[in-house]
Amino acid sequence: MTLKRRLLLYAVGLLLGVLAVGMFFPGYNWLGWLPSNAIKTNINKFPIELSLHASCKIDCAQVPQEHLLDIIRDGKVVYDKSETKVKPRRYHIELEKEFVYITLDEKKSVIEKYSNGSSSETCNCPL
Repeated sequence: MTLKRRLLLYAVGLLLGVLAVGMFFPGYNWLGWLPSNAIKTNINKFPIELSLHASCKIDCAQVPQEHLLDIIRDGKVVYDKSETKVKPRRYHIELEKEFVYITLDEKKSVIEKYSNGSSSETCNCPL
């Protein structure tokens, strides 16, 4: 058997194996092990609370609760703006021009800050 034939058989077997695994586990999150996805899973594990400041900003901007969950689910974790080496960990998640700043404690997730990216914020919210 030549090397070319062996590589072809290996490739066919690998392809069949990948297809079989995909068919047996159709709803499996294959990229769940990535750091961003693991962080989002940990955030959603606990009840999400709002700080006074974030609650004021969200009420002022009239943002529905579902939209905050969309930002967490679809947004990108920005590690340069996150504090991952301290306890509790704080994560900066952006989606387009909006962002949330979330503190992840052992028993809860707290949205500390929210911004919709507009510079004309007229809310007088406490810090």
